[in-house]
Amino acid sequence: MITVRDPERDLSNITDNPADSELDIIRIAKGIFKRRWLIVLQTIVVTALFATPFLLLRKPAYEAESWLLVRDSRNIFAGTPLASSVLANASIDTTVELLQMPAVLDEAARQLGFPDGETLKDAVIIGAEERARMVFVRTDDADPKHALRITETILRVLMEQHAEQLNRQFDESLLVQNGEVERAQTRLNTAQEAMVEFARYHGFEDDQDLMQVVAHVAELSKLKDGLALQIKAAEAQLKTLEEQLGAEDPVLTLKRQSATGTTTVSGSAKLFRTPLMELSPEASEALLAWVPQSQQQAQRQKSGNISKAPNPVHQTLFLARLQQEQLIVSLKVELEDATERLAAVGQKHGRLSDLRRKLERLTVERDFAAEQLSTALAALATTESVRNIPNPVYETVLSPPPPKKAKRSKTSLILIGMAMFAGLLSVATAFLLELRDTTIHDAREVERFGVPVIANIPNRANADRADYEEAIKQLALLLRRLPDGRETRCLVFTSPNPGDGKTQTVRATADVLAEWGEAVLRIDANLRERSTHVPYLERYLSGDTAKMELVRMPSGVLAMTSAGAGEQTANLLAAGRLRQLFDIARTDFRHVLVDAPALLPSVDAQMLTEQADYAVLVIRSYFTRSTDVVAARKQLQNIGKPILGAILLDVPQKGKREVTTT
Repeated sequence: MITVRDPERDLSNITDNPADSELDIIRIAKGIFKRRWLIVLQTIVVTALFATPFLLLRKPAYEAESWLLVRDSRNIFAGTPLASSVLANASIDTTVELLQMPAVLDEAARQLGFPDGETLKDAVIIGAEERARMVFVRTDDADPKHALRITETILRVLMEQHAEQLNRQFDESLLVQNGEVERAQTRLNTAQEAMVEFARYHGFEDDQDLMQVVAHVAELSKLKDGLALQIKAAEAQLKTLEEQLGAEDPVLTLKRQSATGTTTVSGSAKLFRTPLMELSPEASEALLAWVPQSQQQAQRQKSGNISKAPNPVHQTLFLARLQQEQLIVSLKVELEDATERLAAVGQKHGRLSDLRRKLERLTVERDFAAEQLSTALAALATTESVRNIPNPVYETVLSPPPPKKAKRSKTSLILIGMAMFAGLLSVATAFLLELRDTTIHDAREVERFGVPVIANIPNRANADRADYEEAIKQLALLLRRLPDGRETRCLVFTSPNPGDGKTQTVRATADVLAEWGEAVLRIDANLRERSTHVPYLERYLSGDTAKMELVRMPSGVLAMTSAGAGEQTANLLAAGRLRQLFDIARTDFRHVLVDAPALLPSVDAQMLTEQADYAVLVIRSYFTRSTDVVAARKQLQNIGKPILGAILLDVPQKGKREVTTT
């Protein structure tokens, strides 16, 4: 269906469509995609231009690394105030963080001549081997010695700063510990002086004299208590002996000592639990020889045939009683002596029990102060011994691996970066070119300006001949009948600028209509261009002939040719015979196709359109600018004739070429 545009419609209302921005984005994207091979070629060329000098001029790099062993220093610092310090218990992760601290990197950068620590940090790699408890610093440089110097300097600065901070903590800890030792010594001296003053107050020369007297009193008291216990036990034994002597049949227990030959005599197992006496070897023999005889005598006494004989058991018990009485007497004498000695000491020094309690309290205080002093001295000695260790936390590997040629992993990254930069630069170039390209690309851009596209015709040279001919036939079929039902019409084919391809389109369309048997007249009205044809149009417009002079083309089309009138074109068109020409043509022909000149360079096309029925605007894709399309449409609107539509030429086709009509 053919859509005839309203000539009074405002062009601004059309161009302000919200979809315009989306159309621009799609158009730019298509334009960039169209230039994809140019983008690829430019990317390759730019990458080669940057990469070639980079690869040729870049010096070979040598990779060097240095290692630092991190000791497990918990046992070393155990028992010292630094046991919980972060510096003393530096882990692998802590060491890596310390190596990345600005203080370490800035000092190393100053010694190595780097601008700052951040620059040095970018030039090295800091990592760790957890299992081996080792931290490494790795870098690469054109000079292998300089690369090794960089890694060693960083580790050395870390060890120096770590040792400095650790020594500072040691100094603070030793200062605190020395203060504790001094306070403990002061407490011990105070306790000692209190004991001496206490001793002198109570009449002693010093605390040692007091302690000797107290010890002597304790010894006498212990002796006295022991003698009392012995007397009590001896009296119990004496009582047992007397009970045995009063018994009719005392029972003795004999135990022969094989080593000494003596015999221990005890009472009955029921009555006595302790030995009564110890017999000499001779007495033991006599007593043991009598035992079987006493058993025989007891048997005979039972039968009444034997008289009583002297009983050695009673004799033995009697002797034992005498010995026990003598023992009791001697023990009591010793007890009286100890009592008198205690009384003498008490008379001289008063109540020693009170002194002893006070002395014990003072002694506890002194011993506690001495223990605190001993503990403080031991901690101080431990701290000083740990401080004397050269480096208790870190140890450098004495033989690091020699520098080696670095792998070109960074080179690959740099080349990839160059290629990406070149690609972005090429895309940006294509974007700018597309942004500057204001030509018409497809039918949507034409319709964006309020001109309907009635046909998309591919390029005759690049497209298949069948596709091109099919597109022309579609256009010819469209022109056979207009919406108003008129069968005879006069169409002016014009374009914004010369070179848009309207002449070839008019001729091809007229040829197709002629092949279909239609009465077609083609008027070559482009009088501005010189040609070798017979000037039939000029003769008729100037009045040289009263009849229309036509020539039949090989395709069967009748044409009124022109040879070009130059500067007199406008005068010829305004002479008044143009209207008469078109009226006669409408009477004799069903289709009058006028090949008019471009709209913008001259007024010829406007004068021709004023006498025609419809105007057809021919636009060439990727050639005609959008601003020229807008200007041409405005001129056609000012004339007041309907615009049948636009024909878009040289449309790029994908796959099967198709012609779209509206």
